[in-house]
Amino acid sequence: MIGLRNNDMVREVEERLVEDVECVVDQAQPTDAQTAQLAGRLVDSVSASMEALFAAAGTVAEAEAARSSGQLLSEDGRVAAAEVLAAAAAAAAGVEFPLTAMVNAALQWIQRPADATTERPIYTQMSAFVLLVAHLIQRELTKDGELIDRSKQLILPFRKVDTNPTGADDGTRIDVGLRCCSLSSRVEAQVDPDYLSMFAVVEAKGQATKANTMDAYAQLFDYTRNMYYNQLRLRFAWGLICCGSVVNACIFGNYKAYASPNIDVMGAEGRHEFIRLLVGWSVCGVRQLGQDESIDYDAELGYYRIKVPDSDAPDGYKVYYTDTMVMGAERLFGRHCRCFKATATKPTEKVTKDNPLKHTVIIKDSWTVFGTAPDTPEAGGGGEPASDGLGDGLGDAQQQVGGMARGIPQSSLATAWPTEQDLANVDRVDPSLLRSEVALLRKIGDALEQHEELDGLYPRLEAGGWVRQGLGDDLVLDSTREMIGGLSDEQQRDTPFCLHVRYAMTPIGTPLREVESVPELILVLYDVMQCYMFIHRECGILHRDISDNNIMLVRSATGRIRGLLIDFDCALDTLVKGRAVRPERTGTFPFMSVANLEELQIERTPLDDWELLLYLVCWLGTFGINSKNEHPGDISNLDIHKWLTGDPVDIVSRKRFAMDTSCTFENGILMSFHHEQDKDRLLYGLAQALHRKLFMNDKLDSKCHSALKGNPGADNASDDDDADDSDDVFTKLRPRKHNPEASTHTMPQGSEAAADPFAERNNHAKVISRGLMGVLKRYAEMALGCLNE
Repeated sequence: MIGLRNNDMVREVEERLVEDVECVVDQAQPTDAQTAQLAGRLVDSVSASMEALFAAAGTVAEAEAARSSGQLLSEDGRVAAAEVLAAAAAAAAGVEFPLTAMVNAALQWIQRPADATTERPIYTQMSAFVLLVAHLIQRELTKDGELIDRSKQLILPFRKVDTNPTGADDGTRIDVGLRCCSLSSRVEAQVDPDYLSMFAVVEAKGQATKANTMDAYAQLFDYTRNMYYNQLRLRFAWGLICCGSVVNACIFGNYKAYASPNIDVMGAEGRHEFIRLLVGWSVCGVRQLGQDESIDYDAELGYYRIKVPDSDAPDGYKVYYTDTMVMGAERLFGRHCRCFKATATKPTEKVTKDNPLKHTVIIKDSWTVFGTAPDTPEAGGGGEPASDGLGDGLGDAQQQVGGMARGIPQSSLATAWPTEQDLANVDRVDPSLLRSEVALLRKIGDALEQHEELDGLYPRLEAGGWVRQGLGDDLVLDSTREMIGGLSDEQQRDTPFCLHVRYAMTPIGTPLREVESVPELILVLYDVMQCYMFIHRECGILHRDISDNNIMLVRSATGRIRGLLIDFDCALDTLVKGRAVRPERTGTFPFMSVANLEELQIERTPLDDWELLLYLVCWLGTFGINSKNEHPGDISNLDIHKWLTGDPVDIVSRKRFAMDTSCTFENGILMSFHHEQDKDRLLYGLAQALHRKLFMNDKLDSKCHSALKGNPGADNASDDDDADDSDDVFTKLRPRKHNPEASTHTMPQGSEAAADPFAERNNHAKVISRGLMGVLKRYAEMALGCLNE
């Protein structure tokens, strides 16, 4: 798995890394004038001190002689370097890196021979440089033995190098880790590294070759991914690579990573720039370090406090308290979606495992691509990729190639960045013109409020909106500009502009894979699609990402199970002019419709989402509905597994072929079903009935009874909307022996104008959708009967 992921990271570097970005180090500099002046003075002072130390030392031997004679003063006497060495050496007795050792080790790094190829010495040498800078910063900010400003911080390295930090999801080893500590901390290497407290990962290579540099970035990408999962306050991440004496700082945004130009510490100019970065990190605000100021931790009582935007609240936000993260940001790039169980009741006692919070809401925190009227052709806006992966939605055997990434071309994400005026008015923009899950949930809530029979089947919004960073009146809308605001016009055009969104909702559900049986699964799917059809009818909203990660179950105290459809990030409001035709690709690859995969220029209808449901039924029927019923065989050889591992062209080709005829569907999909979990053939029959309703509906011309363009569908009997599909479950639908010849299909040769069944069926979308709902209702009735036996 590690080898596969390394290849993935190499591709990520090739596709996501933007090199030679001039503003990266600037991004670490304080934004207010007073602190910026302080940073400038510190940079000059620290640089002068270090240059004096290095110049006087020269080599290790010369440093010893200089220390013996006490001749380490600068020409103007402003930097008493000898005094610094003596005082620090006395204070640091017994410390792993006393100041003299810091100078000696750092000196070896900046004088590293050009032909040196071993990387390991760099670990301690670079760490020594960082420690030396931290010591001098602390010294400059101390007067009469007291710290001048305790709000600042120090960047310190971890003691262990070439190690596997706590919180890693595998055995990979980082070279060096950096930690952000309080200004009053003792300047020494920190205890064992862990991703929970990691500020930045440093990946080193022996020489600054192109191959080494790209390899270092690939490893940095891989390791930084763990920081996002472990740190719930992390908005964006910093990282460093060090190839020989050349350093590059890196900022990880939602969809791109930005690397600074080369910083070569062999020269005074390069050392000055590296010191400017370290000083900037030490005096800038925490949000410039990537941390979220609207989330804080109460160490005494053991809970996190989260501010959720609420326009009706006096302060503009509602406060919730959490001790449980139910979904972390598992991928390096994407929305960085996190979900928490929380309560609005402030804890008064220590929160422990035996005394947990009583959760009442789910809080969702993520980033969404900004764009006014993003779905209309004239806006040129791109689609929104959805979640970072499915994580626990798959069993161990099914995670051989990692989580299910939602796929979308990067080019279609990039749009023109909004102006400052656009952002200032973001709360007043017509919700129909701005992609906003919160606005869609409000619309759904208003439409369904009077329908008590649907309570618990859709997310009810308690509070939500765009997140702002800062305190009091000094609030800033959290966006890509806060991460990397100094990009050139060309770099901005290639960078999707994102806004930070957070909301609290009810009810609290559990993952779909916690269903205990196939009948329970079918009841959940029925609830979800019943509510979905109502939402579409009343609100004109298509979900577009029906998947096992976006369907939850809610089990009542009496044991009754209900389905809950969540995550409307990819949803489409078809009532807005021009939005029904969506050429961009969005969704979760295994479940994406053919129209989305091929980016067909046709109207999107509920049939697209019903197609997603069919693929989900096929997926769960094959790989297992829960961890106790996982497919016992080698899943990698199954054709349906390629829906996950293939590229869009390959996936859509396989889907069109598998769905083409009754024979190809049975031989290509149904024959691979895990029948031990479905002894009553309910899931098997449901899949067959849904397939027939979608692709062989009698409302369609017989030439469109297929999934391939122009295929006559010779073996496809017409579907009868009035037929009782449930009869086939026990009498007609029996697995037949696989016949390779039967599943071999040649694409028809004909005019390019041949009818595409995915376009033709839209003419009868309402009737077909009603028929599909009827199918699911009948299977839900049978499922309920099975549970009541």
